[in-house]
Amino acid sequence: TVLNTVAQEPTNPQVFHTGMADIGYFRSPDGGRTMQQITRDISNNIKNISPALGQPGRIYATGPRGHDWYVNELFISDDSGLTWR
Repeated sequence: TVLNTVAQEPTNPQVFHTGMADIGYFRSPDGGRTMQQITRDISNNIKNISPALGQPGRIYATGPRGHDWYVNELFISDDSGLTWR
């Protein structure tokens, strides 16, 4: 597994997001003490994560839909990475 990206939320520095190859998206609500793997409606190969600076809780992530290795989807969360569309 490769760690592709890490992003910290600008309005809540305790929350950060990681994207990995093969095992997908993980979220930490407590500064890294625990990590939650979120798999529903998001790729298992997250290439990039970016919090929206003007919209607290909105997170953008890119990755493949399905089992491709190239980016072909934009995933959006409005609840700090708990759910995705």
